[in-house]
Amino acid sequence: MNNTIQIRATNHLFTHTIKDKHYLLYIDGHNIKKFYPICNETKCYLDAIIYKKKFEIDIVKEKINQHFLLFLALNDFIEINDVCFSSNLPEDIYSYTSIEGKKYNSLLYKNNSPFSLKLEITTMCNFNCKFCYMKGAKNEFIPSKKWINILNKLKDFGIVRIEITGGEPFLYKGLNHLLSSLDDLGFDTTICTNGSLIDDDFVRLYKNFRSADLRISYHSIHEKVFDSFVQKKGAYNRVMKSIDKLMNEDCAFSLHIVTTSHNEKSIEKTIDYLTQKKIHFEISTFIFPKLFLNKNNIEFYPSIDFIDFLVKNNYLRNSYGICSALKTKLWISCNGDIYPCEMYRNKKMGNIIKDDLLEKWVSKKFEDFRYGIDDILKKCINCSFSECKNCPALCFRERIGVQPLS
Repeated sequence: MNNTIQIRATNHLFTHTIKDKHYLLYIDGHNIKKFYPICNETKCYLDAIIYKKKFEIDIVKEKINQHFLLFLALNDFIEINDVCFSSNLPEDIYSYTSIEGKKYNSLLYKNNSPFSLKLEITTMCNFNCKFCYMKGAKNEFIPSKKWINILNKLKDFGIVRIEITGGEPFLYKGLNHLLSSLDDLGFDTTICTNGSLIDDDFVRLYKNFRSADLRISYHSIHEKVFDSFVQKKGAYNRVMKSIDKLMNEDCAFSLHIVTTSHNEKSIEKTIDYLTQKKIHFEISTFIFPKLFLNKNNIEFYPSIDFIDFLVKNNYLRNSYGICSALKTKLWISCNGDIYPCEMYRNKKMGNIIKDDLLEKWVSKKFEDFRYGIDDILKKCINCSFSECKNCPALCFRERIGVQPLS
């Protein structure tokens, strides 16, 4: 009998801790689908599988619970090689009780438990998109090695999901090194990009990541509309070349389409093309005001009729979640400054390089912000201003007036 077993973590396997209670998470499409309460010993065991990616053990010598291994394998948490398990395993292989993922989100929110982070790795960009909210932002370079040391600590703090954004992340020197380290640390990573700078070296690296996704901004199937909007000749062709490259290598990616007054006439044909090609896409009408310039971007709002069309055809959700800024998520700028989210740039809460985030997270400053948001959201119930999509920061900027940020 062969007792040696090789275990490999799938992209669904994650662990997390909320106030000294440990959980096994099943994450699919960057969403928590289900979770299981586990003990500390089990968490340490699963973390070892995640960090090592491939894990070889002797199931007899190590006295591994074979029932639990089969549970993990049958529920797509791990992949195992051919091995002969003993015949006296319990038949109730699915006896572990899972809990619906939505309840975990409520648990995170209720306990102000950090889970996700957006890291603005650079403000530089090779495009000049007309509605970009980052125009006018200053850039500061922090080496990838320094970010990795910080993110290693954030892993222990409870961060599971990281979204790398910008600017254009592919202009950041050391991006591949940073992303490889994020994968080694077991993060669930999304890279937000315009898609124009994806090369063969990145694709070879990316296709071996355990849990990562590319989110490419996409504006139109029509070349002239696309290039005009990003104000860069040849942009459309470069992005399409990257998409072909990713598809040929069977790499996971999705397209993010923001509907604006400039591209809404071509959206239906864009949808038809992407559907035919079986390319995953998401559509949004959420347009941020320019954060660093005295402009609100109203000119780019799509028409109400077209929004109705998107909703009726199930391309757009007509509901929005509650604000989770500094409850389950935070935003870090390229110089390490901590903000509640990308919109609250007038609310600097500290600096991840200089400050201890654990101390900050439970500080009066953070608590005051959370209570303030809760008070604002209570007023949303009877509010007729729907343009903010229940976003307190956007409500403030759109109704009070846009002020340039320092």
